[in-house]
Amino acid sequence: MLVAIVEDNLGIRKNLVELFELYDYETISSENGSDGLYKIMKYRPNIVVADIMMPDMDGLTMVEKLRAEPEYRHIPIIFLTAKSSLEDKLRGLETGAVDYITKPFESKELLQKVSNLLELGKRQMVNALSTPNKQSFESADQTFLTKLRTVIEANISNEKLDVYMLALALNFSTSSIHKKVKQITNKSTNQFIREYRLERAKQMIEDQHANISEIAFSLGFNSVSYFSKSFKDYFGQNPKKSSSKNTVE
Repeated sequence: MLVAIVEDNLGIRKNLVELFELYDYETISSENGSDGLYKIMKYRPNIVVADIMMPDMDGLTMVEKLRAEPEYRHIPIIFLTAKSSLEDKLRGLETGAVDYITKPFESKELLQKVSNLLELGKRQMVNALSTPNKQSFESADQTFLTKLRTVIEANISNEKLDVYMLALALNFSTSSIHKKVKQITNKSTNQFIREYRLERAKQMIEDQHANISEIAFSLGFNSVSYFSKSFKDYFGQNPKKSSSKNTVE
């Protein structure tokens, strides 16, 4: 996961970079809002930690400019600042930040808030993806996932569906597909395809769409036993139990 740090104080900026990299985050850093805005738009980090009072362009202006662009609106921003009045906090949140931490700050609190926001964003995106046609997406990453879902749906019965087919259909290199899927969902491409199929299987079972073997083969599983094992590993129960439970209800 990539964290953008926008902070004019050199000492604090270095400490934040060291803190996040200690916990296996990748980082980019900037000393003012103007450079921060440029790097955020270029590198599309998963989250931004920014000061408010900075030269050249302050944090509030930077966030306003990001929020004005649909493809960057999804990036969560935490203000980390010495401005501690209620009025300052409200203004920061109204500008578009999702959280506001005052200096001096506790490292554990900042790390936990970053972790929570990243996990929440990941769950929302994966849940949206596993429920087809439920909502529209705006960001570049979400647009990519929508296209990815469309290709998977179109080839879902093909047991040979893999990253090479996805790359060909989306005009990406296989390494780019792997990297983007991992970055957005924290899953491998094969795991993502398998879990998407399993989510679809669960929907079909609940709708009593067909029997278990028909569902398994229609979703590209080459054996019922492998499908049943994968289903149980993912959902914690075998598909027959899920089917019978739904029938009783």
